Amino acid sequence: MPELFHLDDFDRCLMLGKNALYCTVQMQIAPIRNASNSRVWKIIQETISNVKNYRHDWLRYGICIPQSCPNMGTNISNYINNETSLRNGIDQCYSSKLQKLGLTSSVMELHCETEKPFYEIDCYDTAVAADDYFVPTVLFYYNFCYYYSSVYRKNVLTFGFAFLNVFIAAAYTLPLEGEGVATKNVSDGKIVACFSIPKNWERLKGENIDPNAKGLKCINGIRFYTMLLVVMAHACMVGFIAFASNPKFGETMTLDPLYMLFLNGNYSMQIFLIISGWLLSYNFFIVFEKQAKFKPLYILYAFIHRYIR
Repeated sequence: MPELFHLDDFDRCLMLGKNALYCTVQMQIAPIRNASNSRVWKIIQETISNVKNYRHDWLRYGICIPQSCPNMGTNISNYINNETSLRNGIDQCYSSKLQKLGLTSSVMELHCETEKPFYEIDCYDTAVAADDYFVPTVLFYYNFCYYYSSVYRKNVLTFGFAFLNVFIAAAYTLPLEGEGVATKNVSDGKIVACFSIPKNWERLKGENIDPNAKGLKCINGIRFYTMLLVVMAHACMVGFIAFASNPKFGETMTLDPLYMLFLNGNYSMQIFLIISGWLLSYNFFIVFEKQAKFKPLYILYAFIHRYIR
């Protein structure tokens, strides 16, 4: 059968300059009229008859036109501004390649890029890029200061700047810890400490002395493992929704009992949501049990608090 997924080198293609034209296409293949009894086409039909398999009559390719279709590479400029001619050219190119298998191709979806960026870089892109560089630098600097120096004071960064970027909250809480001042005793310390990496690490490795939490260790443990399974399953899904070099693995993994735990992940997800919802309700009633008078506005506060978390 023809290769289901294929990607040409994108960067190498764009290095061709004015002759660069890279297209991601989805092609429908079919038998040639006088070759309807093609052995390859019969295998494809048999394969796609199983709903667990990929549609092998749909080819998903990333094509560098000058390299994969040299006949089109001599006149790239005409294809860049003429999608109809480009579609016809790709059809002819891959129909000739599949002819020996008794197959022909037809472009269903097409998206192309040239050396010019598809989206123009604006001020927002520049701001995000600067932030991505600035945040790790500041984070590393102030965590370094936390462990190797104790001379920094609370006024290193203002509260407003700390809120501007959550990671910089460490620069607010760490100097206080260095001075022996409890963050919770500062008026705005409770809020900023929520965004401090060292402070959250101390909470994570600390022991919860809440008596209500001790009785729910088992439930919290089950929630942790179901959450771990959910994250692992979603991480593995990337390999199946993108171009796969080995589609056979995805088609045959249902035959292996070891993978059934991940393939039936909807049940793990339901368990996770039920336990999380139950714990939220439990903590909700514990908190508002201490209130003298219940107000419906408390429910809104609880949802906002949950969303921020």
